[in-house]
Amino acid sequence: MLAEFFKLDQPKDLFRILKLPAFLSLEAGKYVMMLFCGCQINELNNWMSQAIRTPYYWRIPTGGGPQFVAGPYSPIWYLINQPAQWGYFVWMHYLFAFDIGFTILNYWGHRWPFIIFYSANSIYFFDTNPVDFWLFNFMMLAIYSWKWSLFSIIFKIPWITLPFATPRWFPFPPSYVWPFVLADPYAYHESPLRYAQITSVWITTLLVYLFYYRKKSFKGYLSDSSSEEGPRSNDGIHSKETIQR
Repeated sequence: MLAEFFKLDQPKDLFRILKLPAFLSLEAGKYVMMLFCGCQINELNNWMSQAIRTPYYWRIPTGGGPQFVAGPYSPIWYLINQPAQWGYFVWMHYLFAFDIGFTILNYWGHRWPFIIFYSANSIYFFDTNPVDFWLFNFMMLAIYSWKWSLFSIIFKIPWITLPFATPRWFPFPPSYVWPFVLADPYAYHESPLRYAQITSVWITTLLVYLFYYRKKSFKGYLSDSSSEEGPRSNDGIHSKETIQR
């Protein structure tokens, strides 16, 4: 299989081979940025450790400013980010291990326009905004099923308030969380560009699913692993058998 990957018979094979150095460069770049960018002191990230230990606490931003509810997200978000309680770099190495797997998934069998779209966004959601690392990757999975688009919303927003206490690692929000979100959804302390980027990824991946996998348009936007790594159907889209596998 490795020999087939490096086989160079025609010009288009070069695009497949170049995925390997692109993958290695992307992951190395993200890792170096993680170590030396100083992102652990960024207000967007440095509340994480306390948030996991004290869910939905009121935080005063570093340097002063209006208080905000730290981590107004779902219980699943708290559960999947538990390593953050041991500090920024423990948490980031945990995310990096999964990032390697997600990157391989998004590189394998996809064309370069999609790879570039993923790579550009993955740098931001890993190094600058790892708070939404899982959200980004769940949204990317929506190219395979619209259910991931729905799940990403369930993952992002806080759930309902319950009349009894829940575990710290799977907390339901206190009664003040939703009023805070509805009255002022992060306008005081976060850039709207962050939410514009989240929204653009959510819409783009859903459209790729609807128009490519539903065979309405954008045919050939994604490459079947067959054109580069395996068999291809007659119309240039994933064959029925490939999709079922």
